[in-house]
Amino acid sequence: MFVLHAMQPLKYLFSLIKIFIKYRPVLLHAHFQVYYSILFSTLLFCKRRILSINGMYVDKDFNYIDDLLKIRFSTRLFRKIVNTLTNRIFTISDAVKDQYVSLFPGVARKIETRYLGSLPNNHSPFLSRSKLNVPDDKLIIGVVCFNSPIKGMDILLEAVKILKDKFQYNDFIVYQVGIDPLDTDNKHFMDACRDMGIEAFIKWMGIRNDVPELLPGMDIYCQPSRSEGLGFSIIEAGLAGLPIVGTRIGGIPEIVQEGFNGLLFEKENANELAEQLFR
Repeated sequence: MFVLHAMQPLKYLFSLIKIFIKYRPVLLHAHFQVYYSILFSTLLFCKRRILSINGMYVDKDFNYIDDLLKIRFSTRLFRKIVNTLTNRIFTISDAVKDQYVSLFPGVARKIETRYLGSLPNNHSPFLSRSKLNVPDDKLIIGVVCFNSPIKGMDILLEAVKILKDKFQYNDFIVYQVGIDPLDTDNKHFMDACRDMGIEAFIKWMGIRNDVPELLPGMDIYCQPSRSEGLGFSIIEAGLAGLPIVGTRIGGIPEIVQEGFNGLLFEKENANELAEQLFR
């Protein structure tokens, strides 16, 4: 195994050289660290270079960018170089593809959507609820996300307060996976829960590596993101048999068919999110 230092160009190049000398690969597939991977593999005479694009371009307010000039010059330059050197480009949703082609029309002939997938979930809901230690009389709303404004956890907290105060609904708990309540960087979430009087409605599960085992024990999965290329957690939740409540943005509407396997709400709208969760 080679662990590449993606943020240290020279170490990254030396690691790639070792790999190419030992294995002589004919194909490189780059996911996140695309600039160095594509550039260096070209210099090392790799015959085929494939690029996967997982996210979408957003501005500081998380609105989708529709004008190339709104992206900083260095990013535009590096992307155009990478696009030129890449043989095939895969996007995880049509939303990602459509935006990328609108910004870089020259890639239209070599880009296609390849949706993310996951393994079937065969875990028992009964065992999952036991592992979650769920009270028998509570409905469980699950959410998996890290601490970033783009994931919209603050919107979900507002919706929880609305469910409690406006809808007078108290028989639920939100199980949050991915945010460590003991990390000082996450203190604002704990403070917000206390200030809104919803501490009893949120269970912070922390960072876990057993999410597929937990999902079948939940009742609803919520994805309140401000931007989402597709939403791998949604796919995992769907394979666990959960109905989805997600934002009507990015690639989410491509996998959440409203009224069939879930419900959608408008970005930033905590009131509509609460309504859809209540439904």
